[in-house]
Amino acid sequence: MLKTIRYHLSEDKSEQDRLEQQLESFLTKRFEDNRAAFQVVMPNLAVAFQESVIDDYGLFCNKEGELNLTSRSNSQVVYGLHPEQESKADINQFLENAPVVNLVGEQASAKPLLRSYQMPESNGFVPAIPMEPLTENPDTVVMFGLGLGYALEHLLEMTTPQNVIIYEPTLDFFRGSIRIANWKKMLLDAEKRGIRLFLQIGQNGLNIGEDLKQLHEAFGSTKVHLYKHYHEPAMDVVYDYLLGPEFNFNALINGQVQLPSLDHVTHYLPFRAGKVSSSIDKESAREKIVKMKALKAKNLEALALQFPEIYEQLKDYTPQYWQAFIDDSGELNVYHEQRFGALYHANPRELASQAIQAFSEEPNRNDMFAGYKGGKLWKYRHFRCNRFFGKLFEELETDGQFIPDTVSSLIWFGLGLGYPLEQLFDDYDIKSLYIYEPNPEFLYWSLFTTPWHEILPAQRERGTHLYINVGDDGTYIQEDMFSQFHSEGGYLTASAFFFSPMYYPSMQPHINQLRRDFESYLMLSEYFDHVRFNISHTKANLKRGAEVLKHGAQISPEFAETPVMIVGNGPSLDDTIDLLKERQSEFLIISCGTALKPLYEAGITPDFHTEVEQNRATYQWITQIPDREWLKKISLLSLASLHPDTVALFKEQLMIFKHGEAGTEAFLRYAEHRKVYATLDYCYPTVTNMAVSAVIFLGFKNLFLTGVDLGFKSVGHHHSKNSAYYKDSDESWHDYEEIAGEGIPVHGNLSGNIRTKYEFQLACRIMTQLLRKSNGIKVVNTSDGAFIEGSIPKHFVEIEEQANLSKSNVKQAMRDELFTRDQVDTVVEAIEAREAEDKVLPEMDELWKLHEKPVTTREEALKQLEREKLFLIELYKRDQSIWFYLIFSSAHFISSALIRLLYLAKDNDQAIEYYEKGLEVYRDFLILTRKDWIKDKDAFDSTVVKSLLSKEEQDALDF
Repeated sequence: MLKTIRYHLSEDKSEQDRLEQQLESFLTKRFEDNRAAFQVVMPNLAVAFQESVIDDYGLFCNKEGELNLTSRSNSQVVYGLHPEQESKADINQFLENAPVVNLVGEQASAKPLLRSYQMPESNGFVPAIPMEPLTENPDTVVMFGLGLGYALEHLLEMTTPQNVIIYEPTLDFFRGSIRIANWKKMLLDAEKRGIRLFLQIGQNGLNIGEDLKQLHEAFGSTKVHLYKHYHEPAMDVVYDYLLGPEFNFNALINGQVQLPSLDHVTHYLPFRAGKVSSSIDKESAREKIVKMKALKAKNLEALALQFPEIYEQLKDYTPQYWQAFIDDSGELNVYHEQRFGALYHANPRELASQAIQAFSEEPNRNDMFAGYKGGKLWKYRHFRCNRFFGKLFEELETDGQFIPDTVSSLIWFGLGLGYPLEQLFDDYDIKSLYIYEPNPEFLYWSLFTTPWHEILPAQRERGTHLYINVGDDGTYIQEDMFSQFHSEGGYLTASAFFFSPMYYPSMQPHINQLRRDFESYLMLSEYFDHVRFNISHTKANLKRGAEVLKHGAQISPEFAETPVMIVGNGPSLDDTIDLLKERQSEFLIISCGTALKPLYEAGITPDFHTEVEQNRATYQWITQIPDREWLKKISLLSLASLHPDTVALFKEQLMIFKHGEAGTEAFLRYAEHRKVYATLDYCYPTVTNMAVSAVIFLGFKNLFLTGVDLGFKSVGHHHSKNSAYYKDSDESWHDYEEIAGEGIPVHGNLSGNIRTKYEFQLACRIMTQLLRKSNGIKVVNTSDGAFIEGSIPKHFVEIEEQANLSKSNVKQAMRDELFTRDQVDTVVEAIEAREAEDKVLPEMDELWKLHEKPVTTREEALKQLEREKLFLIELYKRDQSIWFYLIFSSAHFISSALIRLLYLAKDNDQAIEYYEKGLEVYRDFLILTRKDWIKDKDAFDSTVVKSLLSKEEQDALDF
């Protein structure tokens, strides 16, 4: 059975309630009895009885009326349906074959766990460990893992060891056991029978050398039997060493043994993994293995045709940690050679079927259309369109959660040995399948279990987009999936279902993050209005004299070590701004966004100011500073599309094109222009991201951050108190808690955990990616906010005094070496030529006509969207107008919304009716964007921040 709590609870809620109530009196009495026993026998462990402790793993009553453990954070359970029975069976097996290590003298003979004929690629090696039957009065038993305590109870019922050491690294498990196991009986009986119990709670066995040394010296212990109740990386390493040929007691007790780490995702095993055992006979095994090897050969041929890179990786592959065997169910399983646990705890094919059944009963779908409504940009055509789609989804989503026969997109986390793959394709018509498997060894062994040679050509013929990512532990899932979303056909991904038949703890945070990223995609993506104003603003800035960053230009080595201080508007700026004022001559100072006002209030004039947003809100924030002459002393280092009204406030604009934006691609479409101008990556979502990326890109290597908190300790103190976010009374202009919520807890830079919001969390991730790829860069972070991986936390007062700095020389070198006006006129002319109405309007009309013909089936609707995608690609290739750049992102998003509508209803006719409602929204959007562009293609953004206006101005606005 799957180890997800949902399948361990009764489907009948009243029956589940009855089972739980039945156990209440037992749990209360057992808890009080155990508390009294521990207070007498082991008072040092009485802390475990405190109710104030917050556990991740807690008890629950399953549908069989038995108690089990489950994680609150991931809903995975530890045992099957019968934990006590499982534990007793383990001990009975242990009594017959107990792994043993002799502290002195020779080791016992190793007994094989498998036979070579049960393994398709044993190469003469079989897993074996020294074992012997356990006597009634063994010397010492070491238990790796206590769990619920049933195993210890049964062990003490069946034998009388002199010493029992129990390593239990998880306090939650021990706290569960004191509510269930009969500790009162165990503790009192152990005292009566002379059994020495050593409860090492919170310990994983890495200190076992010292423990065994003490037993050896104090009680003459020489023989130790090892019982492993569950798998934990550190305990498994110790277990493997003690039973391995390299074991040396003297080296262990003298601290001379270096044990490897098994924490990486490719070593993962669930707590109660499968047994490494097989009962299959030689002839049956031979027949199965012959078929498996033939399947492998066919699969490799298929991979060579469709996935040549994977073929090259696997054709001569030798697994390092995982070996395959035919388990008791007759199916291929794999075990970890150092952890002695199997991947599947039951029949792999049955578990695969259960996983697919669970998927169909409780589909797990991401929602790119939830949440973001546009914020201050709510009047934009794109966000109005999004809100219409949101209302449609709320109105039409009446069939509840279900999996349609045709699945537009499925993201599969954890391929394992691929057992569910064939059934998935039999049950569903999947248009796009993205498979993520962090362990390449599992993909290799799937060649023996999964008919890739049939699946791959069949899906290619059906037009399925199949993507396989092997070896990523989850770190790059978000980047990879958004790259896929923007690829050909990627709009199918927006309504993707998530399928996780295997649970990887280290991947789960990345999967959860991906879900949040999908939900926040609208906030970060481009769309018609953004591209429209990007082009008009950039064009105006170029015409007004902006200097543009040269391609490949970097500051000369003479100035590369210049200390550059990047100033954000985080709350900790209030703590460092006085010291910054004292030492401002030591740094080239770059202010970011709303940090400008606190610097002005403190009497600090930055050398450069940066902005990242292109709407006119930046003008309103900056003009909260009353001194326009002061602003004219500051150079602007910004993205190309900054609002021209904002640009006009400053001394000069040094501008940089943002990498990957549609506006940038429109301006730099031609090779001769790409050779002249640079583009900047890693410059979103916050202005501090832009500043850090720009400074590194310009060639500076010595960076300092202050006020770059990217988080907050108090929701009421989210920016510097001297910034424009606060009124004279220190009251915030807006309800930050309403926007950020209670916040996401993250690791702090100079202090413990702080809280952040999604945008700031993303900012940290993007900055970390930048620093990871930037060699020779030192970034010292003095901000008391979120920790940024790759930076050096340090209090401002601890920064040594910097050498004398000639700011004017550095700034002049930047202008002379890095920026240019070369070819500006030709770039502007090229854009204006493609803005001509006789080129743009016909292409607008062509797109409109693609959706005039009604459709009657889902397949016809999908083909209609496919035609649109091909048309947009054709527009790009034609390169006659800028319509492709203006409409592509919004069209991509709307296609995703239309796909979602196609699968809101099970009935085909109903689904087409919903699709047609979505098309009406799309047609209205195309009409309105056409009118807007014809009316004034050179219009600037006119966004206002209402809270910064006077009451009279607010009343005059038509909101």
